Amino acid sequence: MKGKNDVDAVDFIKAWQRSSSTREVCARLNLPYSAGASRRFRCRAREYRKRGVPLKRYPKNLIQGKDWSALRELAQEELDRNEGGE
Repeated sequence: MKGKNDVDAVDFIKAWQRSSSTREVCARLNLPYSAGASRRFRCRAREYRKRGVPLKRYPKNLIQGKDWSALRELAQEELDRNEGGE
C-alpha cells in the first residue's frame, strides 16, 4: 500500500483532475480518506498551482447556509436524552 508521501506527481495530477473531491482522490490512489489526507492533498494542489500547474479547484466545504439554531436545538435534545439514561 502506498503511503501518503509515495504518490508521484503524475499519479497525483491525474487523480486530482479526474476527481471532484479529495475523498475521490484518495479512492483513486487507493489511500484511506482522512481529514489529514484531505488537507495534505489540498496543500499539494495549492503548491502545484503556485508553480503554474493548472489544477482545478474543488468547492470548499462551506458552513454557511446551515440552520445553526436548529442544530443547537438538536444537539441539546441529544444531550438531554443521553443524560436521561437513554
